[in-house]
Amino acid sequence: MMLLMMMMMMVVVVVVMMMMRMMMMVVVVVVVVMMMMMLLLLMMVMMMMIIIMMMMRRRRRTRRTTTKTTKTTMMMMMMMMMMMMMMMMMMMMMMMMMMMMMMMMMMMMMMMMMMMMMMMMMMMMMMMMMMMTVMLNVVFKCSKLMIK
Repeated sequence: MMLLMMMMMMVVVVVVMMMMRMMMMVVVVVVVVMMMMMLLLLMMVMMMMIIIMMMMRRRRRTRRTTTKTTKTTMMMMMMMMMMMMMMMMMMMMMMMMMMMMMMMMMMMMMMMMMMMMMMMMMMMMMMMMMMMTVMLNVVFKCSKLMIK
């Protein structure tokens, strides 16, 4: 965890140094915010993992007969993890887009890049919605099966 944090901080510092020379403080701020979001997501994932481990241990210690419940819980946790991963990917894409925008700024192609950004954002939102629906459907189906 600490190592990850350190790595993120280092990247942020490097980016800031680079931007200071280019005089683009706004972009720097945005990038830093993105980094912070990434860190938060990482923390969430780690917490989820810890919780899963704890649950499994407790279940194993107390009851060995109830396997269905554990399976359902595991499925749910897996879905959550998938969602987290998707979020991380989204953040990474956003970062990449920001970098691209900075590059384009130097070439004076602001309008073009803004349009591209808007398009990308829309696409990402659509993807996220699709993934959410699929996950929900899968979870519901699994729960129904387990109940039967």
